[in-house]
Amino acid sequence: MRSRLLISTTVLAACAVIAAVAGATKPGSGSSTGSAQVFVPNPVQSLGDESLTDQKDADAGVPAAA
Repeated sequence: MRSRLLISTTVLAACAVIAAVAGATKPGSGSSTGSAQVFVPNPVQSLGDESLTDQKDADAGVPAAA
C-alpha cells in the first residue's frame, strides 16, 4: 500500500512538472505580435527622388581608413 502511494505521488509530481514546462512556452492571452519593414526595397521609387543613384557600385561610402 505504501509503495502505491509513493508511485502515485511521483507520477502526480512528474505530471505537474511536465504541465508547467509545456505551459511556460505558450504566449499569454493578451500577447500581440508586430510587424516591421527592415529597409525600403526601392528608395528611388518610394521617395520619388531621381537623384538617388548607386554610383555603379563604387566604394564612395566607405571611409578611406578602411
